[in-house]
Formats: sequence, structure tokens, C-alpha cells
Amino acid sequence: MAKKTEMVLANVLVLDHDIHAKLKINQFDVSNMVKSLEADCRLPPVVACRRTNRVHDGRCRVSAAIKHYGDEATVDVEYRDFVNDGEALVFSVEANVAQGTSLTPFEKKSVIARAADYGIPVWRMAKAVRVTTKRAQELLDYCTAPGPVASEAPADATPDDSGRVPLKGPLTWINRTGNPLTPEQKKCNEKIGGMSVVFYVNTIITLIESGSIDSENEKIIERLRHLKDVLNKTEYV
Repeated sequence: MAKKTEMVLANVLVLDHDIHAKLKINQFDVSNMVKSLEADCRLPPVVACRRTNRVHDGRCRVSAAIKHYGDEATVDVEYRDFVNDGEALVFSVEANVAQGTSLTPFEKKSVIARAADYGIPVWRMAKAVRVTTKRAQELLDYCTAPGPVASEAPADATPDDSGRVPLKGPLTWINRTGNPLTPEQKKCNEKIGGMSVVFYVNTIITLIESGSIDSENEKIIERLRHLKDVLNKTEYV
């Protein structure tokens, strides 16, 4: 039996990335869907929350419709009622992974940590992201750290009151210290990539030693000069 759907203006739907494993929309997928629309193909319905209008499955389809049809774009929507945001997050992850979405290790530990904040059992998110419960627990325990205690928190608050923060590769060592992230480290974790520190250091060294730096790129040269100043001041070298 076909599920009931309705046509809805695309721009009234909410694309809230916090309730998805992928925090960004895949623009390559969006472009392919736009080509399908140009060929008069119909895209499958999206799934949205009746209460909030948040899209839980189909962000790319909504984006493609708006890109192709403009502000008057409409999409076929299957509305669902979710008990809470935790259940909505689980559905979003399961739906995307079932469609073949590949998650990076960081995306897996990030969504497992977010689900834990909602009270979702580790075993359930393990199933959603297609890893064993043991591996999911390892990602949560060893690849996250307590967030900074908010300045307005009560005096007896602990770092765990602020939830655990998924750590990217260069900062996973912080977990071994048992210390919460400082505000500066939290900002750093949000900005950097996920490869190891050695990877990034070796990349810069290789580019310089091989003469592969674009010496006419003023922005690159300025950042290299800044790096030189930072290294001269640091205690590590």
C-alpha cells in the first residue's frame, strides 16, 4: 500500500543538518538530480516531520527542486510524526545509510555522540551506521572528549554536563588525558580536517622541498610566513 504524500512548497521545508549524519548536502548528488528533473523525471517523495517541517530524508531532492524550479518549486512529501528529536535522528541516519550513503569515521562517531546526548542506546546507533556495538562504543569512548563547561554553568557542573564532542584525527590524543576540551581546542576541532597531524606536516614539507609551492600566490606565502613565526615561538621545535 502506497504511503500518503502531498505536494508542498519546497521553500517551507527546513533543511536542518543537525539531525543528519552528513552535516553538508552533497552537491554532486544535487546536480545529478537537477539533470533528472531537466529530463522530466520525477524524484521520490521526501520524508519530513509533520510538527517541524524538518526534512529527515531527501535534503538533496529538495535542494535540486529549488535549484531547478526556483522559489515556486514543489516537492512530494510524506509527513511523519516522530516521538522526539532522538527518534528523528535515528530515522534520518538509517534512511540515508540504507540508500548507500557512505559515512566517514568522523561522521560515525559524531552521530553516535549526538544520539547519546538524546539518550539513544549505542547498540541502536551502531546498527544504524552499520558497525558493531563494540566498535560504536569505542568511537564514543576513545574518539570523543568532554566539552568545555559553559561559563554560565553552575559551580558544581562537570565537563560531561556539556556532552561529549567528537574529535577529529589531530585531536584524538586529548581523549587519553581525560581532560575536557578548552574553548580554543573546541574551535580548533571545528575548523580542522580529519587526517593525522603527521599527514599535514609531511604535506607542507613535501610541497616546499619539491618546489611545488605556488610562489606567486600571495595568500599562500603570507600563511607560510605566519607558520614560520609560529614555529619560532613554539616550545615544540
